[in-house]
Amino acid sequence: MLIYVAETVDADEMKQFLDFADPLSRSALTASDGNTTVEECVVAIDKMENNKAPETDGLPKEFYSFFDLFATLLGICRACWQ
Repeated sequence: MLIYVAETVDADEMKQFLDFADPLSRSALTASDGNTTVEECVVAIDKMENNKAPETDGLPKEFYSFFDLFATLLGICRACWQ
């Protein structure tokens, strides 16, 4: 079972998609200070349905809960955001 397949992205289709997406408002940008906490991650994971993967990575709630990866993943995300 493949959970990810690299595909070539058509630049025109990507631009059309991004033009369709609404940018964040100034207030939303201000409210999002970028300093996500482990507690916020726990709340987000708790809201996920059991045995369901919300994204294409195929990893369900139980994966994140079992391995207690919040702090590690948060560190990786913060490094990417910088």
